[in-house]
Amino acid sequence: MSDSTSGISFRSLAADRGGGLWLGGSVFGIEGLLLNSRGQMTKARTVSAVEFIQDLSFTNMRNGWMVADGLLYHTRDAGTSWQGVRPIARGGALKTVWFINRNVGWLAGSSGVVIRTTDGGVTWQKEDSGTEFTIEKIRFVSQDEGWAMGTDISPPETRRILLLTSDGGVTWRKAPGSDTQQFAGVIFVNSQLGWAINNKDEILRSVDGGESWKVQRPFDGTSWTSVFFVNESEGWAAGSGIIHTTDGGTTWKYQLRTSGSAEESLNEIMFAGRHTGAVIGLTRVLVTYDSGGTWRPLSDSWKSAVISRVRREKFKSASSK
Repeated sequence: MSDSTSGISFRSLAADRGGGLWLGGSVFGIEGLLLNSRGQMTKARTVSAVEFIQDLSFTNMRNGWMVADGLLYHTRDAGTSWQGVRPIARGGALKTVWFINRNVGWLAGSSGVVIRTTDGGVTWQKEDSGTEFTIEKIRFVSQDEGWAMGTDISPPETRRILLLTSDGGVTWRKAPGSDTQQFAGVIFVNSQLGWAINNKDEILRSVDGGESWKVQRPFDGTSWTSVFFVNESEGWAAGSGIIHTTDGGTTWKYQLRTSGSAEESLNEIMFAGRHTGAVIGLTRVLVTYDSGGTWRPLSDSWKSAVISRVRREKFKSASSK
């Protein structure tokens, strides 16, 4: 049974800094889905309190955070149980979460809301992002340097911005050229060196913390949505396939080609170290354990039990009405 017919979909991908990968999504759009892939073994859990897991951030193998249905949750037992974290001084639905260590983390979401904690989520402080765009992703390379990607959907166009901070999120500023480049994917490996994908499906590189960008891989007729580097040299990009570089993006080689259809499109790629990685589309997951030398579908061994249980719960709920 394929993911598209089973009602399983994916939206978030994270590493736990202990060699494991976490995937978040939904089953039938009514119950959160959480997968943990480690050492070619996959454990699956559903989170009945939520409908869709939007973003994940783990500081180690057991301590993690998730944004689901616009709210924040915390686990201390590797996702076995989750506790809602409320109240939070916020002004919109949450979209993204990132913790740089056990104590320091950030949340962001609609209406440009950015919130920071320095005590492991006990207290939170709202910061001024300077935008009303919805912040879809927030990430940091240290307690000071970070970036956020914002989106404004005002038909007939979608506008994107890239925000930068060098003081832990207290203040933010728009990256130069952000309005014209319309970045769709960004990754930094340190405070200065980063890569991005723009609205022309070009891969860009910055060596000055996002102040300026130069095209490394021009448009070649293919579409790219996500880029990820494990160090200054080795990285991958995903979209209409998967490409790989070992020289900092100067040259790229295909590891996987797709048809380019929406069903085969890949939305996000991430690695937990140099060898173990995953890439997600809306309804499928591919994994590698050899730096992308081979990519294969994630094992379905967990799927039938999860689908059957959620279907039973769905049926019981409908019957009781």
